[in-house]
Amino acid sequence: MKEERLEMSQKERDRLKVIHEVKEKHWKQAEAAERLGLSRRQVRRLLRRVKREGDSGIVHRLRGRESNRKIPPERQQRILAELRSDRYRVLVRRWRDGNGSRRYTSGDSAGRHSESW
Repeated sequence: MKEERLEMSQKERDRLKVIHEVKEKHWKQAEAAERLGLSRRQVRRLLRRVKREGDSGIVHRLRGRESNRKIPPERQQRILAELRSDRYRVLVRRWRDGNGSRRYTSGDSAGRHSESW
């Protein structure tokens, strides 16, 4: 029989140990929840998943997949191009100088910053 290899983070391994202790009735769900920093309901969900799927039930569902919130590359490039445009240079310059506070150098009568990007 071929042995299945399962990659887990340290946090997932720690969770699995605690869940196994609960399964073996060495710990109560409330104790496990407190130790893991989860709600009792989440501990019950993890227990159900481990019983149904085995140890792989503990692994995060998005492992190896792209985030649901990932910005498409084309849109990301358009946003970056817009931020690099002259329209946003003043905002970025003000942000760099102290989050919107205007700091002018002496002798700068036009009210512009004397330093360049």
